[in-house]
This record gives sequence, C-alpha cells and structure tokens, in this order.
Amino acid sequence: MAVKSNKPLRSATGREVRQILGELDADMVSAILATGITVDELVQVHEWVDADPIIRSQLRHGVQGSVRTVCEMLDEAESEEAG
Repeated sequence: MAVKSNKPLRSATGREVRQILGELDADMVSAILATGITVDELVQVHEWVDADPIIRSQLRHGVQGSVRTVCEMLDEAESEEAG
C-alpha cells in the first residue's frame, strides 16, 4: 500500500531542474520552470530522457501535463541540435 505524503506539491527551482536534468541553458530552464513542474515530475522527465529510444516513444504515450510538455521541449531542442 502506497503512503501518501501530506506535503503540498511545489514547483521545482532552477537549481533542482539542473540537478535532475543536467546542465541546460538559461532559456530552457526558464521555459521548464514556466510549466510549473514539480520535483517528482522532473524525475519522470529524467526517466524519459534516459530511456532507450524505443522505450522513450512508449513512455511518451503515458505522460501528461507538465511532464509531457517538458519532454516535448527537450525532444524538440535535441532535434534542433542534431539537425
């Protein structure tokens, strides 16, 4: 049985974004923070980023909200760097 925390969810900080997702430019960090993403959601994004490309596409179908938005932002930035 899962134990629920009574702690209110709060948005992540720029420092937490960088700690969890690695070094990102300031514009990307600002864009991520603008989504209101929480630390728990950042962990989900990190799992997606580190996943094998096939698993990554499968994981994308299950994500919603801020997690999906940030995953799409990172995916788009990766595509721009490659192309």
